[in-house]
Amino acid sequence: MRFFTICSNNYLANAITLGDQLAKFHTDSDFTIFLADKPIGYDPEIVPHRMIPMEKVGLIDERGMITRYNISELNTAIKPFCFSYLFRESEEPVVYIDPDIYPVSPLDEVVDALVDHNAVLTPHILHPVEHGGFRTEEFLRLGIYNLGFLALASCPSAHDFLTWWSEKLEKDCVIDIPRGIFVDQKWADFVPSFVDNTKILRHPGYNVAYWNLHNRTITRGDSGYLANNLPLRFVHFSGLPSDDSDAISKRYTPFTSTNTPVLGEILTEYRQQTEAAGAELFGQLEFSYFISPNGENLHAPELEVGGGRAERGVNTYLPNRMLRTIVEYDEYLQTNRGELERRRQTELDLLADHDDLIAFDGYDYTLGTRATFRTGYQYAYETGPAGQLIPNWREHVAAEGGYCNRIRAFIHLFFQEFQPRLDSNIYMTEQATDLYRWMKTRFPHTEGSEYLGPEYQAGQIVNDLRNENVEQLSFADDQFDFALSLDVFEHVAYYEQALAEVLRVLKPGGFFVFGIPTNGMDVYDHEIRAVMEDNGSITHLMEPEFHGNPVDEDGALCFRYYGWKLLDEMRELGFLNPFVFRYWSDTFGYLGPNQMLFVGQKPA
Repeated sequence: MRFFTICSNNYLANAITLGDQLAKFHTDSDFTIFLADKPIGYDPEIVPHRMIPMEKVGLIDERGMITRYNISELNTAIKPFCFSYLFRESEEPVVYIDPDIYPVSPLDEVVDALVDHNAVLTPHILHPVEHGGFRTEEFLRLGIYNLGFLALASCPSAHDFLTWWSEKLEKDCVIDIPRGIFVDQKWADFVPSFVDNTKILRHPGYNVAYWNLHNRTITRGDSGYLANNLPLRFVHFSGLPSDDSDAISKRYTPFTSTNTPVLGEILTEYRQQTEAAGAELFGQLEFSYFISPNGENLHAPELEVGGGRAERGVNTYLPNRMLRTIVEYDEYLQTNRGELERRRQTELDLLADHDDLIAFDGYDYTLGTRATFRTGYQYAYETGPAGQLIPNWREHVAAEGGYCNRIRAFIHLFFQEFQPRLDSNIYMTEQATDLYRWMKTRFPHTEGSEYLGPEYQAGQIVNDLRNENVEQLSFADDQFDFALSLDVFEHVAYYEQALAEVLRVLKPGGFFVFGIPTNGMDVYDHEIRAVMEDNGSITHLMEPEFHGNPVDEDGALCFRYYGWKLLDEMRELGFLNPFVFRYWSDTFGYLGPNQMLFVGQKPA
């Protein structure tokens, strides 16, 4: 059998514990964690089980589902897609188990049932319940079967059910009791009708939880834990509070670890294992997808973008892909070839009737309004398949009164992915720019700087600008929540020294978010254009190239274009889990190949 679970970052310790327990009792089985989140705030390598990000599952409408659903709805909505993903890998049976379930013995009855059944379900209750605030009719609203567990074999009726279920959960995996819908669970009432030869497992040792303890007695026998004198298979700690060792759920229940002492023993064991699996680290991580369908930041509602709120009804979520190595990048290019060709054609179509000025409608995230984006051919260097000149999309797509492509995307992803607070301490490697002033008005604790030359001391104020050489910053250790840099590091001679300095001044857990030209990001090694010698002289290995510099009209020399080697170098310097966000959007005007934003985190 193959097992899987679904969780967001905050439940990873529970998922790890689940996988560890299953491995004890089913040594020849596989276990997969599908992550309904982004692996930010930790190194995914510390997760000891296979972990697959949601973006690789093959959702019908990933962007819509992310913005439509809350964390509970999204975690349950991707379930049929995960089943189908695993069935594409192999035709062996697949068992889903919630991450807050704790197995205490092998699931022998499930193994036996899947020999000649195509689906296995466990009912919420095996007998009527009429106590306190919980009555039998509750399950008419919540669903007859608890979808913390579902086993399916690979067969035509199961595949047909998954296709139908996926279509329903794309938009209707909601908590809407008046409509008779409760996330994915109510839809599963159809499993016995739709999947041939379904087994209803009426074993009291399965899915023991606060909703059925009224008729299940948990004891300890000679061979292990028992439920109504049959082997206890797993306990479902649904709604387990993190701050109350006596309660078994934060939802209504008269049962506690005190009045059900054997269950209390199991709970103590479960807490110990989840703590060992990293509950303290993972439990503090916030859900990555936090933008509501009307564009409001749910975690920091007082933080406004542009001149105010995003227009109501505008979906401002920017889809992106996290990549860590050139191997992941090459895999991304191969598996998304059709979509990448469509994007390229969209850009070429914009050029068809425009000789000198291209204009198209979209939405400017920084202004918070619909806008017309315009660009021309300034600094264009690429040609298309018919020999036509291609605009420099990254530098010159902008709405009137707005920023260019790369700056708007930087702001968009920074707000969307990192949820900055008004009191965040931020360092920017620029100060004489509109972007710095824009950020300073929104985040008062922002420090900026420019490199004014070796004749000035680090930290010296010259004409209201702070002089800093990023290779040797004057800031204290552990000072900033974020370090932000846009198209600066290609101009830094000793970039590894500069990266080490950024790491030093970040607070533990702080992020370095930076943009650089991605001309070289199709290869591993850097393209070295110039080298700073020990005596301060510069050796040019290629024709000198200068980019715009707000404090030097002669521009800034480009020392290199970076390749994927950069992320490995950041790891070696001590950054936790460095990666790139790769993004593209014609809606937001983020056009062009290899649009990327780079991220590194200081270990907590």
